Amino acid sequence: MPELIALYRTFADVITKSDLDRQAQERGTRFPVPKIKEGRPQNIIVERSEAQAFFMGVQTTVLDVNNKPIIRADGMVLKDWNEGSIIHRMENLPKDPRIDNPLKITNDARKAGLDFRLINPDAADDPGSKVNTAVDNIYRIWEAWKEQKGTQLVFCDLSTPKLGKKAVPNVVPEADDAADDEELPAVSMDELLAGNAAFSVYDDIKEKLIERGVPEHEIRFIHEATTDLQKAKLFDDMNRGHSRILLGSTAKMGAGTNVQRRLVALHHMDAPWRPSDLEQREGRILRQGNMFYEQDPEGFEVEILRYATKQTYDSRMWQTIEYKAAGIEQFRKGDSLVRVIEDVASEAANAAEMKAAATGNPLIFMQVQLSAELKKVEALFANYKRNQHSLESRVAWLADADKRADRAITRWNQEIALRDKESTEDFRFQTKDRTYGEKDRESLLGDVMYAMKKAIEGRGIGFRDKPAEIVVGRYRGFEIEVYALRDEIQFTLTGSDSYEPENLRYRAEDKFSINGFIQRIDNFMSNFEVWRQGAEKAREKERREYANAANELGKPFPHQQRLEALRQDVRDVMTELKLMQADDNYISHWQPRSLAIENAGQQPERSRMRA
Repeated sequence: MPELIALYRTFADVITKSDLDRQAQERGTRFPVPKIKEGRPQNIIVERSEAQAFFMGVQTTVLDVNNKPIIRADGMVLKDWNEGSIIHRMENLPKDPRIDNPLKITNDARKAGLDFRLINPDAADDPGSKVNTAVDNIYRIWEAWKEQKGTQLVFCDLSTPKLGKKAVPNVVPEADDAADDEELPAVSMDELLAGNAAFSVYDDIKEKLIERGVPEHEIRFIHEATTDLQKAKLFDDMNRGHSRILLGSTAKMGAGTNVQRRLVALHHMDAPWRPSDLEQREGRILRQGNMFYEQDPEGFEVEILRYATKQTYDSRMWQTIEYKAAGIEQFRKGDSLVRVIEDVASEAANAAEMKAAATGNPLIFMQVQLSAELKKVEALFANYKRNQHSLESRVAWLADADKRADRAITRWNQEIALRDKESTEDFRFQTKDRTYGEKDRESLLGDVMYAMKKAIEGRGIGFRDKPAEIVVGRYRGFEIEVYALRDEIQFTLTGSDSYEPENLRYRAEDKFSINGFIQRIDNFMSNFEVWRQGAEKAREKERREYANAANELGKPFPHQQRLEALRQDVRDVMTELKLMQADDNYISHWQPRSLAIENAGQQPERSRMRA
């Protein structure tokens, strides 16, 4: 992850809401958006109905032919989940995913958590359901803000309104009308699905609010607006307070929905999958432009209500959002030691998560959480071991810093001595046949060009071809040769060592002149002192690095106590779950040791929980 974060930071600069709040606080002000009542969104948790419980899964003892409990090999009573339930389906998946699959089961579990009538339209209307609780809150807020015409948003992704035939325009253009497609009414997938649904949460909420006295024209669905003009009119009605309750999905009522002028509350009937969707939802109300905030910046507060049904898939949905958001925030900040962030893109649950959601057993949730946490710390430990191994190799290499520096300095001293000894006041370039002076440069060009042509004749075409090396001459004590490889010509210099200077490489598009050629050789030789100085600087740098690396080598894993505690916790929580499964009356008082370490920051008293 650190490498990916570094790459991300080359083109992205991340500014979060917390950054804006902090900057405003440093200036002695606050970011000009409404405050949330109680400082954070309210979690409204309702009890599940018997129908929801049975649909999620009820565990019963398996009996034999004599109507006696079946005992497993480990001595525990065999139990199973009721057939057709979410957990039973998850544990007995068919080979053909078209019949049933985890994603379909997950969606059914989500629908059941919202309202069981989405699964069975003939089911009874549970008075304590999420929908009825939301209706109570929507009406309460509507009544409280009646005089000021405060408005509310209600988000629901798992249902759509039954808008009748208007929702699905029956428009079939003729073949010659294809060019006029842009003028046809837009048809969304939400509207198509709404036409097939037998029950609608949207319509149920609207009917119950109307029964309590809310005027029908004040309750609107975002699905009613199918064109930009209709949306603009709907948004204007909300901002003027003519319409006061707007229901919609994240896709239709997220980005671009500017109805914040009178907003006082926002309701989440269900949880979206992505943190960005949640941000878009709540971004409709937590933004600038609210008239009530402008009138009373310190006193005005908005309500954000998140609804969930106990022991259904709702809890896992909100946990998923939190987990995904934490991973994304961790990546954006780039301040974590974790090299790996677990993939959080999957939308399908597994059997263990469904059991945790259905039973409401805190130990099952804890087991899932502890296993996930152990996986993270194990990843940190694996990274620690890799770093220690790398440090061992690095320390061994850095220990030879003086030898490398001495070799490099000796080599450059030899090259400098050779260069200075053979340098003369007047220009001199020796070839096999003659010595060229300042006035003979033009003739020298002919000899050099001849060597270059011979090199081209013997050049290497393929990667494995060895090109012919042609002697050019001697200049300032260094032997000069040339070879050609594909479309390039490379000159080499040999003193106490051999070199292939980058500035003596000529490509097809380059121009060659004898003065430029000599100047390039002089430039290369003038760097000898610089490189000698660089070798000395490298020695000092590697000495410092060696001291730091040797200090880090052998350091203990900083999270060792937590790692050991988590490993023990995962074993202990499984023991507790087995005891609870064997005895329905068993009450566990077990607490994870890793939590004590995290909270206290020290090693707790070592004690094994009594089984």
